[in-house]
Amino acid sequence: MRVGQLQPSRPVYYDRNPISQTINYDASAVAPHADTVRGTYTVPSGKKAYLETVWLHTLVATVAAPAGLKRTRILLVIATGGTSTLDDAVLAAVENTAGNKEHVSYQGSLLMMVSDVLELHTEDGGTGGTVDHRMAAKFVEFDA
Repeated sequence: MRVGQLQPSRPVYYDRNPISQTINYDASAVAPHADTVRGTYTVPSGKKAYLETVWLHTLVATVAAPAGLKRTRILLVIATGGTSTLDDAVLAAVENTAGNKEHVSYQGSLLMMVSDVLELHTEDGGTGGTVDHRMAAKFVEFDA
């Protein structure tokens, strides 16, 4: 006679070959530009990932004339369709003062499935001046 579980339970995610991953972008004195992808991470085949932390920072380094919207943002592109802005640090055109900044951070658990993509974006709609963009994301990748 057999005593015990008929089917062994599966280990929790942090016991399934976990790997800490980060993606970041850090640039100073960036000139005006359209929406630009600065970095990507795609969850590989046979893996899942928990997004743990997102950090964004936008700073007016030198003023623009005329000014435009300044934005640093992180998008989640879902493999089965759809895009979601996880967080963004936005400075409106009226906030065009040297040293003016916006800082956003997020901590939690967001499960990313196979082929989901995390994208780092920057944008500056002005015609002059420069902006410092900083962003980072940390997650744990593990066997699916």
